[in-house]
Amino acid sequence: MAEPLLIHEGRVSSDWIDYNGHMRDGYYVVVCSDATDNLMDHFGIDQDYREQTRSTAYTLELKIRFLAELAEDEPFFITAQMLGSDSKRYHLYLRMFRKENGEPAATHESVMLHVDQAAGPASVPFPDEIAARVAALTKAHKDLPFPDDASRPISLTKKKAAS
Repeated sequence: MAEPLLIHEGRVSSDWIDYNGHMRDGYYVVVCSDATDNLMDHFGIDQDYREQTRSTAYTLELKIRFLAELAEDEPFFITAQMLGSDSKRYHLYLRMFRKENGEPAATHESVMLHVDQAAGPASVPFPDEIAARVAALTKAHKDLPFPDDASRPISLTKKKAAS
């Protein structure tokens, strides 16, 4: 069975530490954004592609869950799991882990849209080569367990089960 893709590694910068002594919430998003950029590069939506085609991927939606506090200089890594894709979009699930013990630190779920910036911007299908890479990773991950918290709404109250 395929595994989630190791997509990013890093260390918590002292500039990212808040008044509580741990990584500020916004930097979890920044680090996951860097990981998302790495995945875009993996698909071929890299700097050259963006400059030559004026196309890129935009974030349509994202949700982050904070599971553990990260301290200054703490090493971490991020894995990527494709939850789905179509001709223009992909549904991505990132997991951030403490490198020392593998403890989950955060999850980041997003939906990305391929966009031609010269056309408006306007959503457009992936070119064949990129579509093939997106589809291949989606297929490789199709049998991985779907994360329990993925596609879950944010709410203060639980929804009642249908009777």
